[in-house]
Amino acid sequence: MANRINSIDILRGFAIICMIQVHIYKLWTKMNYGFAGLVIEFIGALAPSFFLIVSGTSFFLFINKKISKKISRKNIFSETLKRALFIFIVSLLIQVFFGFVLGMHISFIIYWSIFQVIAFSMITFFAIPFLKRNLRITIMFSSLFLIFLANYVIGYYKIEILYILVSGGDFPYIRWASFYVFGMVLGDLIINTPIDKFKKILIITLSTGIFLLILWFFWISQLLIDSFILSFSATFSIFFILFPIIYYFTDIKESESFFQETLTHWGKFSFSIYYIQFGVIAAGVIIFPLIISDIYSNGFLFYQYLILLVLIYIGIDIFLRIWKKFDYIFGIEWFLNLISKKSLFLKIEN
Repeated sequence: MANRINSIDILRGFAIICMIQVHIYKLWTKMNYGFAGLVIEFIGALAPSFFLIVSGTSFFLFINKKISKKISRKNIFSETLKRALFIFIVSLLIQVFFGFVLGMHISFIIYWSIFQVIAFSMITFFAIPFLKRNLRITIMFSSLFLIFLANYVIGYYKIEILYILVSGGDFPYIRWASFYVFGMVLGDLIINTPIDKFKKILIITLSTGIFLLILWFFWISQLLIDSFILSFSATFSIFFILFPIIYYFTDIKESESFFQETLTHWGKFSFSIYYIQFGVIAAGVIIFPLIISDIYSNGFLFYQYLILLVLIYIGIDIFLRIWKKFDYIFGIEWFLNLISKKSLFLKIEN
């Protein structure tokens, strides 16, 4: 299992596709699609959760690869810190830019975004992959429990000094870090579990996912509990179903298709696509009133929304394939790769 895990890239690509469709639905359409609208929002709700899970998995694989090359912990931390700072600052600068352009209050500009959760988690959980396996598994599962406990305690006892961890934006850190930690657990299993045993884990995971999804539809979704808990349970049930299937066909059977190749490509450059989509959406907000003012003001019909969505997916994919000829210069991944090769704090060993 030392090679690149294609299923992780595919799931990340799936997450970014889900994210784009719900952003277009919320920012371009002005109509209620009824049940179809609920399905769109439900699929969109999977996006950040999946993105954080696979980011946690990728982080564990990244650290493990550095450890296997016998790079010192100090130099691995240096590279991790540089990457985390870059991701955090880029996200913050874009929030500030759009915030001031749109005349938003400062409280709506400085908030937790999904990339800031990733960046902060890279530092918070940096030491875990270096621990002995039994200890790190114990700590990761304990962290999942402590995250939910901390969220409850801070809210119940109104610990204002810690509110920044449980509020602000759509992705308060304390809650959403749980997906990242789970991703690290998954990365540990992928790297350190023999393939025969891992196949059994995939079967158990798939069966558990199906059971949890049935349970969610007929019982959990009806409970009067915190909306995040509902989202958390639904996300994991679907992830438990999708991951074993995708991993089996792409990383064990090594099947190939144009669809798989496209999702893998999108997954590898998901950070850049995340920001490209906002440029596309912003362009639509500016251009649509000029060329299709009546349709745009009244709202896109469902079939029009689907056509726009397909055209955007095709457009982004064509852009990526052209951009490839220029080595994806100035993309987020291009900068991260540059940061890995050049030192800002410490010398990185080869």
